[in-house]
Amino acid sequence: MRTVPGLGSVGDFLEFQALPTWREQAWRNAERLATAPNAAARQVVAASIEQSAAATATTLLAMTAYTPPLTSSASRDAYCAAHG
Repeated sequence: MRTVPGLGSVGDFLEFQALPTWREQAWRNAERLATAPNAAARQVVAASIEQSAAATATTLLAMTAYTPPLTSSASRDAYCAAHG
């Protein structure tokens, strides 16, 4: 996961708060799948998991995207050019 550009240690803090939350969510999703009474119920749970994952991915992409002119890839590009 990329951190939000420019947040520094705040971004690190948020990132490390997200990881345990996601781990817990994954466990709860596994429990939901395991306790589904039949294949149809498991499909509903699986669809819910997929929908939640897609929403999270969209949010993370929006949070970490460069937004010119406020943010850009210039510093990353310069680093890569110097160390590539």
